[in-house]
Amino acid sequence: IEKEEEIKVQLSSQEQAIIEAISDGTFHVQEIANKTRLELSEVCSTLALMEIKRLVIKDGINEYSLCK
Repeated sequence: IEKEEEIKVQLSSQEQAIIEAISDGTFHVQEIANKTRLELSEVCSTLALMEIKRLVIKDGINEYSLCK
């Protein structure tokens, strides 16, 4: 029997804050910055990395939600 290997992703504190902020919907980057109290530039760069990691998806113009 083959054992399914679990992939563990290390999240930065910024990524964790963003995940918590958008866990219940789709939000504009400015709303995410307001909810997380992170700088807008930091939110944008972190979201770009999170998109690459397939943690979030861009749902519109500067709007993001968690990947399902």
